[in-house]
Amino acid sequence: MLANVDQKHLGGGAHSTTGTFTDTAPILRLLYSRVGQPYAGNANAFSFNDQQGMCPECNGVGRKLGVDLEKSLDKSKSLREGAILLPENGVDSWDWNICTQSGLFDNDKKLADYTEAEMA
Repeated sequence: MLANVDQKHLGGGAHSTTGTFTDTAPILRLLYSRVGQPYAGNANAFSFNDQQGMCPECNGVGRKLGVDLEKSLDKSKSLREGAILLPENGVDSWDWNICTQSGLFDNDKKLADYTEAEMA
């Protein structure tokens, strides 16, 4: 096995590891796929860049993102009264206008009065 060493600039993103941005990952994968025992599948099955290898909770990003509805909504208010507490989605924002003008919501109904099905 022969490895190339060059002087190109390092690059990478959130999914990059030392092996991926130095181009040693393919060489190591090849080595482990040929030498390693027992065989447990293709080498990409252990990569978080591949759907087979990525964490189902964070999709390979390394952190799980979500919205805490208790901190994002004031259920004692209606949409028109400012029930959405996220600054970028507040009253008169672009997203707020899309929601309230969609006809899918009762804009004057307190969120606490919505059924579970309506909140889903």
